[in-house]
Amino acid sequence: MNILSDIKYAKRLLIDKPLNKKICYVHIPKCGGTALQKAIVASYGIKNYLNQSARFVLDAGASKRATEIKGGDLVEQRFTLLHYALNSRAKFVSGHFSINEDVLNKYGNEWHFVTLMRDPVEKWISNFFFNKYNTDNAHAWKIDEDIEDYLKTERAKKDGCDYATQILGMSHNEINMSEEAINKAVSLFKRFSVIGFVDEMNEFEHQFQRCFGVPLALKSENASPVRADKKVLSEDILREIKALCEPNIAIYNAVKHG
Repeated sequence: MNILSDIKYAKRLLIDKPLNKKICYVHIPKCGGTALQKAIVASYGIKNYLNQSARFVLDAGASKRATEIKGGDLVEQRFTLLHYALNSRAKFVSGHFSINEDVLNKYGNEWHFVTLMRDPVEKWISNFFFNKYNTDNAHAWKIDEDIEDYLKTERAKKDGCDYATQILGMSHNEINMSEEAINKAVSLFKRFSVIGFVDEMNEFEHQFQRCFGVPLALKSENASPVRADKKVLSEDILREIKALCEPNIAIYNAVKHG
């Protein structure tokens, strides 16, 4: 534990001026979301921290298991939960929700949408290692294949285009990575109040404070159980991963540098 970051976190809860705007954090997998979620919750102050109804945080694994039991599509089930959350008494909503243009149009005046993005190849690799070597028996996204076999699966392909599918509200069973879909995804991301990048967290903290008037107390959470390092992968494997990630790379570069 980092004692200084813990002190900073406690200070946000107990001393500083609390945040008073509504934020929906769209958590993209393996983009530092667990740490950001906790930091934003602390920014609402101790009164809201103790008030459970002041925040709605999606349990991703529970929502997946519930959908498997009930039947239906996971994205649609989460859309229902998102609409519920945005119409509840919550001031902060967070989770692996899909967002589409209708959600932004309907709630954009009341809610501020925030997200973090990460280099797509690094994100893909981190996601694979996290799910491959996770030892939690209740983990809902366990990967059994070795990376060579996993690269041939539809799930691996979806991991390389989830920036688009998540912002366009696509079903997990549909992948439409046309140039039009990619451009649409970029235009929707650019409507967010704050978008940060994992390799530029100091800049994200500055943007967040400029937008909301309060600082963040960030600390690292939910690391992969095995170091997800490009150096352990062959050049052939890296080329395959990069090819799968082409849609995410196009969106990431357009949002970050466009």
